[in-house]
Amino acid sequence: MNSATRKSTLVFCVNLAHVRELTKKFREYGVDARYVYSRTAAVEREALVRSFKAGLFPVLVNCGEDRAFFHISYRSFFIV
Repeated sequence: MNSATRKSTLVFCVNLAHVRELTKKFREYGVDARYVYSRTAAVEREALVRSFKAGLFPVLVNCGEDRAFFHISYRSFFIV
């Protein structure tokens, strides 16, 4: 599958600085990327995960929140 047909991408990062930098880089290239991390408020995290699962944006970057993603069908994911 190439990037033109990819519907969703989940990215796992090593720390918050890494999360912010990768999210910024996706956005610089015109990709709607959002992020969650271990201290994201539960209500916000749930809303972001729900929106991601619904396909409202294609890239979710995260650090320390892998437990929130066990029930998502992935098109692709990266560990960076």
